[in-house]
Formats: sequence, C-alpha cells, structure tokens
Amino acid sequence: RIQILFEFYYRMNTKICLLRRCLSYGDFVKVSSKVKDKEYTARHLQNILNLDDVHEQWKKAGYHNRAPLHVQKWGTATRTSLARHYKIYSHLLDGIEHRFSALDVRYDGGLSVEHGNIINPEQAQSLPQVTWDCDESEMFTLVLVSPDSHPHDPKLPLIFWMVGNIPGHDLQKGHQIAEYIPPVPYKGTGFHRYVFLLLRQSASPIKQPPLRSVAERTVTLPSLIAEHGLAPCALAFYQSTWDGTVGRTLARRLDCDEKQFGVERSKDIHEHYAEEEFMYNEWRMRNEFL
Repeated sequence: RIQILFEFYYRMNTKICLLRRCLSYGDFVKVSSKVKDKEYTARHLQNILNLDDVHEQWKKAGYHNRAPLHVQKWGTATRTSLARHYKIYSHLLDGIEHRFSALDVRYDGGLSVEHGNIINPEQAQSLPQVTWDCDESEMFTLVLVSPDSHPHDPKLPLIFWMVGNIPGHDLQKGHQIAEYIPPVPYKGTGFHRYVFLLLRQSASPIKQPPLRSVAERTVTLPSLIAEHGLAPCALAFYQSTWDGTVGRTLARRLDCDEKQFGVERSKDIHEHYAEEEFMYNEWRMRNEFL
C-alpha cells in the first residue's frame, strides 16, 4: 500500500510540474510576442526611454529595501560595520567601537558626505554645512581628521578642522580651534579617508589652544578625548584622491611643497625600459622590411 501511495503521489507531482512548465512557457510566449517590437528597437538603438518614468519607478521602490545603499536611511549597525570596514576604529580610536548616530555633512551643490563615498578635493574647497539631532542644552566638539594625509609621517593623524564649545546644533556659535583645510591626498598615494567626528562635551567648556601649524594639528583622537572628557557620538566620512588643487592647498595652508612627495625612478629602470623600446623598434622595422 505504501508503494502504491508513493507511485500515485509521484505521478501526480510530475503532472503538476509539467502543467506549471506549460503554463510558464505559454506566458513566456505571450510576453515575448509583446516585447518583440521593443527588442527590435533596442537592438537598433531606436528605443527611447522616458527618464521621468524611470525616476518615478525608482522612487516607488522605497528607501528602506530596494533603493541604492547611498540613499538608504543608515542604521547604527550599518554605520558601525562600515566604520569597521574602513578601519576608522583601529586607525583613529585605538580599536574602541563606539555607537554612532547620523551626521549630516554637505558641501556646495548639495554634495553629501555619506560613509565612504568619493569626493574630489576640488569639490571640498569650501566650508561644509554640518547638522545633527541633539538636545539644545548639550555642548559638542566637531573634528575633521584624516589618518592618511600627514605630510611627514603617514602613521600619524592630521586635524583638518576643529570647532569646540558648540551649543546644541548651532555650529556658528562654536569656537573655531583649527581653521578648515581642504583635503590633500598626495599624488600617487591612492584614496585618503577624511572623517567628520562629533564629540559630546561634559558640562564645562573645553580650553584648547588654536591649532595652526602641522605640528600643532598632529593630535590623536584618544588623547584629545581623554584630556577633555569627550564622548564620540556621530560620524560621517568620505574618500578623496589627488587632483590639481592639492598642490595649491599644500603651499598656502600647510607650507609644504608637493614635489617632496614625488617618486624618483632609478636609472636601472629607465635603462631597462629604453632597451625594451629599442628591441621593439628593431623588431617592427624588420617586419616592415620583410
């Protein structure tokens, strides 16, 4: 009896699967006949798309599930994992993983700083607008720091902007400790990280002397946090690579010459390339003669 029931179940299941395949094939034929004209126009570069309709469909997808990651509403867990991925904790905070809230940073033209997006130095020449949600009775310190852009020692961080004693979220009323400097990722060194970090102060204002020179701006965040009793609470960061504005920024703001970061190739390498080029030209001339 068990064998008979098993054979009956197997045959019925097979028929159902075949029926589903037939239905799906029929639907496929119907859909193919409908999109045949669109396929022809697409292959012949005659298909015209309405970008407004595409944008509306993209918006209907929702910001929490199928929308691109850079426009999603970042959660604390996602922000923490991205900071861990870009080694923000290990390179700036001695490996201590803090729970960060959102920090809204925007440059001219509405260019937003997310969590590792790419912004060129030319796009970050002006002072950004920074906002955050907080209690009006609290005081904060805002720091822009890079673990990659120190001109003398790549293992040390460099502070590019610092504002202390900010009442609530009114950045204009804060005390500027370090003047803003645009990013300076040196030529040939790849992408540099630039981190906006919001630090919650204790009840009393901090007393920090102005930071002007490179030596004064070389301040580690753990020492700054321990000295003034600060608590990291919000984070945003971006990446930047070299462009033509880096040399001017180094000369005007940090009193450095960009030429000192150039790489001189040895004569052996030049001779090696010259010999290869000579052999290639000789081979090409022999082939042309034959």
